[in-house]
Amino acid sequence: MAREKKNRTTATSSTSRDLFNGLFLNVACNFLLYLGHLIIARRLPRADYATFTVIVSFVSLMALFADLGLTLLFVRKFAAAEALAAAGKRDERGELLGSMLGLRIGMAVIVSIVVIIITPLLGYSLEARHLMMIMLVTLFISSRLLVVRSVGEAFLRGHNKYHYVALFAVLDALVFASVLYFYSSKILDLEGAVWIYSFCHLPGFVLLFGLIYKDARSIGFRLSFRLQTLRTMIREGAPLIFSTAFLTIYNFADALLLDKLSTPLQVSALGAGMRILSAIIFLPIVFAAVIGPLVTQATIKNDITRIRSTIDRTLRLLMICAMFIALVISSAPIFIINFLFGAEKYVDATPLVIIFSWTFIPLVFGTFITEIAIAEGKLWISTLYMGIVMVISVSCDLIFIPTFGAVGVGMAKCIAISSGFVVLLFIIKRIRVLDRTLFFQFIFRIAVVLLITLAARYVLAMISSHEILNAAIISTVFLALIFLSRTIRLREVLAFKREMLK
Repeated sequence: MAREKKNRTTATSSTSRDLFNGLFLNVACNFLLYLGHLIIARRLPRADYATFTVIVSFVSLMALFADLGLTLLFVRKFAAAEALAAAGKRDERGELLGSMLGLRIGMAVIVSIVVIIITPLLGYSLEARHLMMIMLVTLFISSRLLVVRSVGEAFLRGHNKYHYVALFAVLDALVFASVLYFYSSKILDLEGAVWIYSFCHLPGFVLLFGLIYKDARSIGFRLSFRLQTLRTMIREGAPLIFSTAFLTIYNFADALLLDKLSTPLQVSALGAGMRILSAIIFLPIVFAAVIGPLVTQATIKNDITRIRSTIDRTLRLLMICAMFIALVISSAPIFIINFLFGAEKYVDATPLVIIFSWTFIPLVFGTFITEIAIAEGKLWISTLYMGIVMVISVSCDLIFIPTFGAVGVGMAKCIAISSGFVVLLFIIKRIRVLDRTLFFQFIFRIAVVLLITLAARYVLAMISSHEILNAAIISTVFLALIFLSRTIRLREVLAFKREMLK
């Protein structure tokens, strides 16, 4: 009994350290990416930045079609294969890795050919098509677009080595920001920005596959390709394929519809708003990436009880962080926009930034819960969630964009993500690793805290118009209420901190 308790404590500490390392590296990565994107947004004229946003959106959309939504399934397969190999059963990791690489390389080539064929038919200019051709290299080497490189990342994540994935992404981001900083001291043009954006991934790509080669030799397996393995994975991952199709349309239809139904000024405003949202969206992804393999292994071993406390505390911390961030951004949106993009250049994006800040709360919940559901094997939950979000988002885009422009996109996303949040609340009982009783108790407490904080902010806004002061006061009130209501206890935070620093 004592040994079991010690092992459980050690596992919890290890998970907390992995979360800390993952968060630290992702903060560093996003900070560097932010610097790079801010340089692009500041240096390029708004018309060129609008073109850059459209090009990135189009290639990213095509990358998701190449991904087929199978990355999380790959992580689950590698985690399961490691657990089975540790139990002395047949080691399938070489077969899985070889088959997945074969699939992704083939899909990247097919998608590249499709892009070359359809872009003239869609009416894109010769310059835009030329820049898209350059950016197609990201299908093979990018740490941000989930195609060929993501197979290697799935291998490491399935072996609880997410920190290496994050470290190599940081290296790419450092190259991205450094080269842009040096280049922008001259004259940064649109083509230069695209070249830098596309090829900054090479260092991390080389190191990633070098590490996998080293691991493969130490483990003792060889790559092999088996068509039947692919068929089985595609059949099993069918819900994720549909989910990714929905996600693809949801994520990138906005910019493309805005480009056709509105003006380049509105597209650039959307790009600026998305830059702020992208700086914080990594939070639920990091937590899910670290905990996901543990959920898979606990499911295979039928040891659900042990992982529930970790899921409960993680979800509470995530939701509290999301609400804190939403309160800060929505309390000081003009200051944040001017600080990031330069005085007055993107001030018209202020309403969009406020909407995105509140959309972040249900987005965090939806992202984390669907990825945990996939890790547990409930793939259909992600499909249902993304299908609902996509249909509502695109429908609202078509209604709102002609009248409200970029703000209409924000309204559409907020309505769609909030609707998805409500749907997940109804089906959350299907997820075994989540303690529903504790979760709904938390939801009630955090809702009361948020309502009181918003009332306090309304009163404060009538007294003071200083954004920074208001944001500081409101965030302090929110945190004080969190601890007073015992939504999360101080000892839990301190224990989490101690575990991270061990």
